[in-house]
Amino acid sequence: GAWHDKIIPFENANLVAIRKILTQLYDVTIELDKGLDLDKTYSGVTVYYDDIDSTLMQLSYTVPIEFIKTDGNIKIIPKRE
Repeated sequence: GAWHDKIIPFENANLVAIRKILTQLYDVTIELDKGLDLDKTYSGVTVYYDDIDSTLMQLSYTVPIEFIKTDGNIKIIPKRE
């Protein structure tokens, strides 16, 4: 798979699909905020870091999201304008 290249590719993936990839890779619980547009799809790559925070930061350059971390749980929220 592409993970060995430290790249996580996604093509026409919505946030539900992206969340699934991330939860499989990092074995974490990720909650999607109600305000997110789950119909919109994104294509691109993000870099795979050992640390999910870094991966999410990288992802936020491609996908308009921010994230909040509390007690090991991660919540993805829409990026504030």
